[in-house]
Amino acid sequence: MGRHDGWYAARVGGARRPGARQHPLLGPDLLGGAIFCLLADIEIRKHTSNAKSLQDALRAINRAGGTIEADWPLERVIEVGDKATQGKTLMELHSRMGSKPAAVDLPDLWKQLGVVRDNHHVTFDNRAPLASIRASIVA
Repeated sequence: MGRHDGWYAARVGGARRPGARQHPLLGPDLLGGAIFCLLADIEIRKHTSNAKSLQDALRAINRAGGTIEADWPLERVIEVGDKATQGKTLMELHSRMGSKPAAVDLPDLWKQLGVVRDNHHVTFDNRAPLASIRASIVA
């Protein structure tokens, strides 16, 4: 994907930090891209009963020629990735997050995944609703 038309900005905790830089390679936009990928991975795994992941989408995009040397429109990237994961996760997330900041409740996401932070330690709660998805992501 040679074009930079689709930077993702996420509002962590519901609002951007005052004075945060808006450059597409720095600050909230870069964080938004990471959050987009995490959400995409989780949603793909949920819709495929943990049988597919974002990695499957990325591998399919690469196999189809969507490399750094290609100038693909973002729509083609999304189409190939969604076809590989048998859903519309990338399209739906891009529709929600692609043109405007989207609120992401990270504390709730960590709770759903069973990621528990206590002072300087992180533990996993295997009783959490998305614990099996978390286990697959970190395996």
